Amino acid sequence: MILQKVRPFKKWTPLFISLIIIANILQYFYFENKIAKLTVQTRPVKSKYDSLYFRLDSVRYPLKHILQIKLQFPQGRLISLWRDSILAASASTKGKAVTFDGQVLHSGQNRFTLYALNYKGRNTLIDSFSVFFDSKRIDYLKQPVNRVKTLQKSLAVTFDAGWVKAGAREILDILRKNHIQSTFFLTGEFMRRYPDIVLQLTRDGHEIGNHSLNHPHLTLLEVDGSSVSRPNITRAYLYHQL
Repeated sequence: MILQKVRPFKKWTPLFISLIIIANILQYFYFENKIAKLTVQTRPVKSKYDSLYFRLDSVRYPLKHILQIKLQFPQGRLISLWRDSILAASASTKGKAVTFDGQVLHSGQNRFTLYALNYKGRNTLIDSFSVFFDSKRIDYLKQPVNRVKTLQKSLAVTFDAGWVKAGAREILDILRKNHIQSTFFLTGEFMRRYPDIVLQLTRDGHEIGNHSLNHPHLTLLEVDGSSVSRPNITRAYLYHQL
């Protein structure tokens, strides 16, 4: 058997390299265009309101899913925006377009109603509509995590502390004796009342989580079993609690 050294076809090499470069460029722009496009779909939804449906997903750009409403009305009107039967914002018309910014769309139905109050005190319904918003990414991230894949047989132990410290010392002693580190969700009131226990928690290496300021009832769960927010719960109130 005679082995011969195969010489490359030098005259074809530049052509092959050029084709590879062109193919990579085309592939880059193709996927760049796919990623940059946000998937926005609209479809009719049965509701007593005029309805819009939006699905926004992007693997590249941080979407804020915020709705902006802009209206043009004659001067001398007070425009109010109601959201889920709660007053969200109001503005007076001064010959310019009225703009309501910062309406964050929550997953599911977002009900909006607009009213106009004239100088005679007459309140008129402008329009009412619903925006149905969902995102696969948001729906996935908002799910509670109760299990993770691991090769170890592990159990995450957590505790909630609201107002009283009954049993706190005993729990800490048991955890320290068994070399267990846990997560404690504390309210602001608990931290103010018992700073010595909070200090011991940090010294023992436990993790501390946010359990609001004074553990208010944010929804109507205990009233009708629903997760609807109470009428007095606003974004500013939640920020204060956190």
